[in-house]
Amino acid sequence: MTKDVHITVTGTQFDEDGHRTVTEQKVQGQYFERDGSRYLLYEERDSDTGTVTKNTIKIKESTVELSRNGYISSRMVFCPGETHRTSHVTPYGILTLDIYTESLKSVWAEKNGTLQVAYRMYAEENLLSENKLSVKVTDRTKAR
Repeated sequence: MTKDVHITVTGTQFDEDGHRTVTEQKVQGQYFERDGSRYLLYEERDSDTGTVTKNTIKIKESTVELSRNGYISSRMVFCPGETHRTSHVTPYGILTLDIYTESLKSVWAEKNGTLQVAYRMYAEENLLSENKLSVKVTDRTKAR
């Protein structure tokens, strides 16, 4: 069964110079479970161009996949202690990145859930940034 949910996505990024950037998006989305995995579907709109990127987060045991399709396209895999390569496709070109996952925590209840991922991004073995991704999900019917 698909549930309509509120999703808050917060990203914190520290670049190679230690500068911190925090972004937060509050969106409506869908949540469902299939074959032992949890899925979150939502869209984000680029603040500069207005174009839409469709996002899917798949959570299974200790692995999370974040797939983005649209203005920006990529498939990032997070598994603690592992490095996964991805191609980050933008209108300006393709960037090959290595994603090393430091930690991953996922907690779910009937009407809400949280996901936290800490990871590092590398390009050609050079550290680009240290990142934290936090996703908070709340059932939309909870507030009614």
